[in-house]
Amino acid sequence: MVELFEFYRYGGSNEVEPAEEEGAPWMPEADETALQETVPSAAAVPSMAASLFRRAPQAEPEPEIVESEKGVRFKRIPVSDFIANDPMMKDLNPFLKMQPEAKRPEEYTLFRTLAQKHSLDLDNPKLKELMEDWEKGYAEYIEDARIFVSYKDQFPGFRRLIIAGDNLSLHSKALSVIAVDDDGALINKMLKSVNQEVAPLKSVAEALEVIYKGHPDWQISHGRGDIELNRHSNSARAMALEGLEFLKSGGLYSMMGVDRTSRRVIDDKLRHQVKHMLKNKADSRLNLMRWAIADAMDPEVLRIMRGTGLTQLGHAQWLCGTHGSTLLDPDTVNTEAAIARQQAVKAYPILARSMHEEPALRDAIDARVPLAPVIAKFLRCDVKDVKRLQGLTWQRAGASPRDPMKEIKTLLKLPHDRLPTSRKEHRFLKELQKFGKGVFGTSMSETMQRVARDGDPYKMMDKILATPAEQVKDAVSYLANTLYVPATMNKVREVAEERGLEWNETNSERGYASNNDDYVSPRQKAVDAVLEDFKVTELLELSTRYHRNIHRYADKIQKISTEEVWEPLVGEVDLGNGLRARELNSAKALTKQGREENHCVGGYLNTVLKGRNKEARLIFSLETEEGISSTVELDVVVISRTIKNEDGSEREVPSLQCKVRQNYAYDNAEPCDAAEEAAKRLAKHIQSLEVHDLERYADGLAETRHEQDMMRLLPLSVRSAGYNPWDREHLQDAWDELSSLLPRKIRKSGLDKFIAGSDIKGEEFKFVEGSAPRNIWVRLAEEKAAELEIEDVHGDQVDDPFDAEIDAAIEETEQDIMWAAQ
Repeated sequence: MVELFEFYRYGGSNEVEPAEEEGAPWMPEADETALQETVPSAAAVPSMAASLFRRAPQAEPEPEIVESEKGVRFKRIPVSDFIANDPMMKDLNPFLKMQPEAKRPEEYTLFRTLAQKHSLDLDNPKLKELMEDWEKGYAEYIEDARIFVSYKDQFPGFRRLIIAGDNLSLHSKALSVIAVDDDGALINKMLKSVNQEVAPLKSVAEALEVIYKGHPDWQISHGRGDIELNRHSNSARAMALEGLEFLKSGGLYSMMGVDRTSRRVIDDKLRHQVKHMLKNKADSRLNLMRWAIADAMDPEVLRIMRGTGLTQLGHAQWLCGTHGSTLLDPDTVNTEAAIARQQAVKAYPILARSMHEEPALRDAIDARVPLAPVIAKFLRCDVKDVKRLQGLTWQRAGASPRDPMKEIKTLLKLPHDRLPTSRKEHRFLKELQKFGKGVFGTSMSETMQRVARDGDPYKMMDKILATPAEQVKDAVSYLANTLYVPATMNKVREVAEERGLEWNETNSERGYASNNDDYVSPRQKAVDAVLEDFKVTELLELSTRYHRNIHRYADKIQKISTEEVWEPLVGEVDLGNGLRARELNSAKALTKQGREENHCVGGYLNTVLKGRNKEARLIFSLETEEGISSTVELDVVVISRTIKNEDGSEREVPSLQCKVRQNYAYDNAEPCDAAEEAAKRLAKHIQSLEVHDLERYADGLAETRHEQDMMRLLPLSVRSAGYNPWDREHLQDAWDELSSLLPRKIRKSGLDKFIAGSDIKGEEFKFVEGSAPRNIWVRLAEEKAAELEIEDVHGDQVDDPFDAEIDAAIEETEQDIMWAAQ
């Protein structure tokens, strides 16, 4: 993505060993008097062009090497008249007029030192070649990663001036020049040579001469705008990865000439250590640059940037009105454009990034046209609704500064009398949207209207935030399965008996007759009925009371156990260090673990139940006093182990082998070290068990599988309710226990009226007299014929595999589908 460059400074502490650079970056504050005594002044040369930017016509004498107090070497180079005589340049640190002398690659001993620390054999030709490649790449990296930061107001026209090496310009053979002018405006440019033949600038002084005097061999272009000024960004890491391409050469050796242990050390440790170290160095240099820019820029512009999430150099230039390709020309900064842009961003701070990135908005701001109509067109909304965004920041809206469009669109869809007025209310909208989607399956605007039936949604904010949608959904499903569906089924039976129709219990509870393809679940109809009967406040209360008394309801209502539970292998195990393992030995426990940890372990029921005498899978929850640490899946198999008898003979003995298959924390994240070690200890504990323990466990799984198969033979209504819904006593017990959860009006009416009020309208409940079920295609043909006012529908017009049954059904008009609602 962005900027990797290691910030190396032109000057006193340039190109030292990594350990010497861990302090603050060098600033040009050396004792120049002492330096002048040891370094004679350089003789001026008449032409900068001849001596610096073009190849010399004849061989020059070997330049003198000067060493700084910290042992950094510099070459004395010829300087131009400007560098030698200009008052500004006379006061410049003499080292900045010299060319830093690069170290030879072999002088960078970092990689060899780390290799020796990891006991790598440096006599191995392949490892030696790898170290040489890294040293060469690092030396080139250092050359491109230099940086110079001026004092405040050191140079005319600039509060601060930063000159950075080729690394910052993405290796485009250019120097980055980042400056803040006397008015606090940011200027971000690059010095690029016009062609490959131009000799590079050798010192800071030469770069300053091009900046102030200009030169035909060098052009000024726009600098990188994606460099982050936010110190909490990941820019330094990205910059480090850009510049550390030389480390990739280690991959070439992973398949040839190096033993496996050394390969793992190189790939897993050595390269990562180097990356981490150089990332920290890049971070320190980036922080120096950020500090220098923030120290010099207009405070008002900085305040706007921090408040609107505009964090890059490109954003700063735009707000400052910087344009053109010059550095010192007063016209480089358009003050009027800067004022207009800052005013627009302050008026609509949540749209700050869109104003910078979208041409339509950007051009409208610079043209000083009314902004509201342009924003309305951009957002595809009414002009009057744009007022909702005035003064709204991304922080207040709870949005991402990089992409706040989701929150903006949500706000624009709300009724005008339901707009949030505080940061808490804005953030509540996200949770309300999740709540509506999870409980009602509705959009944000529909959810707001639904909640508003009970009053001000924001006054219910705390209750909704305290009640997850999943819990409400569980409570609604339970009430639908145990009361609403059984009541509806009994209403179906009553209507059928009242009309003298023969009815089939299986058909009635399913909600459709055999061969009926337009099935609509009565359970879903019951869930919809619960949601319709309950207000939102009542749903929240239902969830609270249901989860508080769930075990009591099961004891009082359930006549048939529908829960898959099996005997655990070990149950709970204390693993030390405050960690314990709890075996998950039921479908409910697996589902609960999956929901709480936000991963897929809830779907592992059949995986566990497949366990046999020779192999099994176990799921454990590793927990501390604070809560769940991770979820572990173990593989247990029976293997043969060779044991020597006292007489020296050998025999095969079966034993257990246990390995950690998976170990994940919340949301499939990597577990902590303590959880990883605890999982290994748990595997060892299970491995110490006897084979007959696994056989006992497998027998329990077999019983659970058998019960599971038998349960599948029961009707769906019985499995869902936990009792026989056709048994009036069972239904009365459920009513007595659960009616207190119902709204007062329904509760007071009693069970008989509750059954009588069940909605059985629609196509989902059909009754078939006799044993000849009607196919849906016949019904559709009859309905089509009725629409066309055709009296007779002939059987040969219907393409159906059950021709005999259809013909019989057509002949006997009394054996027709009876719609209960009719």
